[in-house]
Amino acid sequence: MKMFGREMKNEFIEKTKKEMGSLLWVLRNIETKEKMVLLILLAGTLLVLGINLYIPFVYKEFIAMSMEKIAVRLIILFSGLYALSLLLNYIFEYVSSLLSYRIEKSLKEKVYRKTYEEKEDEISEEGSSYYSEIIATDTKRSSEALNFQSINSIFSIFVATTAIIILGLVDIGSALISLVYFVFYIYIFLRPSMKKNKGKIPGFEEYSKLMENSRRLVSYVNDTMEGRNEIKAANTENYENEKFERLSTNLYGGFKNIWTQELKNFLFPYRFLYFLYYSLIFVWFYISFVINKNMTIDKIFFVLTYTGIISSNIEPFMNYLFKNRNYFAPSISKIKEIVESKAHTLQRERVEGEIEEIELKDVEFSYGENKILDRVNIKIKRGEKVALIGKSGEGKTTLVKIITGSEIPQKGKALMNGKEICRVENVYEKVGVLSQNSHIFNRSIKENITMGREVKEEELKRVLEMSGVKSFLNNTEEGLEKNAGQNGSNLSGGQRVRIALARMMISDPEIIILDEPLEGVDKIKEEEVIGNIRKYTENKTLIIISHRFSILSMATRIIGIEKGKVVLDDKRDKALKNNTILKEFFDAEKRMTKTNEENENE
Repeated sequence: MKMFGREMKNEFIEKTKKEMGSLLWVLRNIETKEKMVLLILLAGTLLVLGINLYIPFVYKEFIAMSMEKIAVRLIILFSGLYALSLLLNYIFEYVSSLLSYRIEKSLKEKVYRKTYEEKEDEISEEGSSYYSEIIATDTKRSSEALNFQSINSIFSIFVATTAIIILGLVDIGSALISLVYFVFYIYIFLRPSMKKNKGKIPGFEEYSKLMENSRRLVSYVNDTMEGRNEIKAANTENYENEKFERLSTNLYGGFKNIWTQELKNFLFPYRFLYFLYYSLIFVWFYISFVINKNMTIDKIFFVLTYTGIISSNIEPFMNYLFKNRNYFAPSISKIKEIVESKAHTLQRERVEGEIEEIELKDVEFSYGENKILDRVNIKIKRGEKVALIGKSGEGKTTLVKIITGSEIPQKGKALMNGKEICRVENVYEKVGVLSQNSHIFNRSIKENITMGREVKEEELKRVLEMSGVKSFLNNTEEGLEKNAGQNGSNLSGGQRVRIALARMMISDPEIIILDEPLEGVDKIKEEEVIGNIRKYTENKTLIIISHRFSILSMATRIIGIEKGKVVLDDKRDKALKNNTILKEFFDAEKRMTKTNEENENE
C-alpha cells in the first residue's frame, strides 16, 4: 500500500491535474454570463445531492414505525423531497443543455475565426474537412465536459465519501466494508497505469491519435467525394474503396483495442468487486445479528440504501475520468492548440489614396531548398498593363502571392506606395485577383457575387451586364437564385470565370491581377470573357499571368521570368521581336493553335 500511495502521488495525481486542467481551460474561455450559470448549476447540484443523501433518513424513520403508527407527515415529506429532487434535476438538465450549447457556440466561433485567419497553410495541407470536423465534433465534445451530468459525476466522489462518513455514524462495520470497497475501486483504476504505463492512464495517448486519424479520415472522404469524377475516369474505384476500408478498419481496430483494455483492466474487475462488496455487507448483517441482535429491518434498509448510494457514486466518477481522458480531453486539447497558437503578426496600417506604384526590390523566395525567386526587381506604375510570362513553376504565382501580401519575401522588399505590402492592412481593398482557382461557393449565384455585401440594385445590374453574367441567366431574378453547386459544379468554366469577375467588380479594386483566368473556358466564350475584362480594366492597373496569347494581347508591357529571374522587361512591340523566352512561348502558342485548328477541320 505504501508503494501504491507513492505511485498515486507521483504519477496519477500529476496526470489527473493535466487532464482536469483541460476543463479549467474551457472555464477560462467562456463568457462571464456562462460562468454565472455554471455557478448556479454547481449550487443546484449540491442541493440535489443533499436532498438525495437525506431521503434515506426518511426511509429509516418510516420503516422503524409500526404499521399502526405510520405518519402522514413522513409520506408527505418523502413525496415532497423526491418530487423536488426530480424537478430540480429536470430544471438543471435544461439549463445545463442551454449552457452546453452556448459554450459549444463560443468554441466554434473561436476555432472558426482562428482557423480562417491564421491556418491557411495548415488547411492546404490537412484539408478543409479536417478543420470542419474539429469545429463540428470536437467543440461539441468539449462543451459536454461542463454539462449537468458531468458536474454530477465530478461531485459523485464527494457524495460517496460523505455517505461512508454518515454510514459510519450508524453502523461502523458497514462503513469499514464500504471504505475498503472504495479503496480497492480506486486501486483497480490505478493498477494498470502503475504497472504498465509508468503513471499514464492507459488509452489516453492512443485515443488522441485515433481522434486525429478520425479527423484525417473525414478529410480523406471529402477529398475523394470532390474528386469522384476523376476517380471514375481513372477506373480506380476499387483502389479507393479498398483504401477507405483499410483506413476505417485500422481506426475501428484502434478503438476496439482500447475498449478491450478497459473491459479487461476495469469493467470486469469492477463488477467482481461490486459482487464482493454486497456479499460482505450481507455477511456483516448476519454476524451483527448473531452477535448483538441489533440489526433491525429499518437499519438494514438504511445501510443498503447508503451502500447503494456509495456504489452508484463511485462508478460515475471513475467513468468521468475515463470519459474525460478518452472523450473530452483530446478534443479540448486540440481546440486549445488551435485557439492558443501564436501567429506571426505584423504591425499593419492602411494605405489611403490611389496606388501609384508597386515595386519589388531584390525579392528572393524559396520553398525549402527550392529557390523560386532570385533577386527580382520590378516596378509597376498606376494604369500600366503588364504581362508576366514564363514556364510553369518559374515563380509567377508566387509573385502574385507576394503582391497580395499572402507571402512575405525572405529577402528584399515588396512595396505598395513605398510601404511594405505585408504591413498593408487594406491590401485586398486595393488589389483584386481573378484566378483559375477562384472559388465558387455552394450558394446562389447572387450570393457568390455579393458575398453578403449590401449592393444597390442598379449597381448589381451594371456588374451583371459588364461581367457577362447576365448573358447566361434565363431570367435575372430567378437565375440569380440558382445554386452554383459545390465549387461551381452546376456551371460551365466560362460561367464560373464571369461570376468570379462580377464578384471582383463589386469590390472595385484599383489593381487587377489575372492569374490564368481563362483556364477551363472554351474558345467560343473566350473572346466574350476577354472583352468583358478589357472593358472593366480600361482605367485600372493590370497584371496578367497566362499562357494564352489572346489575353496577353491586353498588355502593353511584357516581363519574362525564367528560373526565378527577370530575363525580359520591355514594351510589348519590342518584346515581340526579342529572341528569348518569348519566342519559345509564342512558338508553343502557335503550335497549340495550329493543332486545335487541324482537329476542328478533321
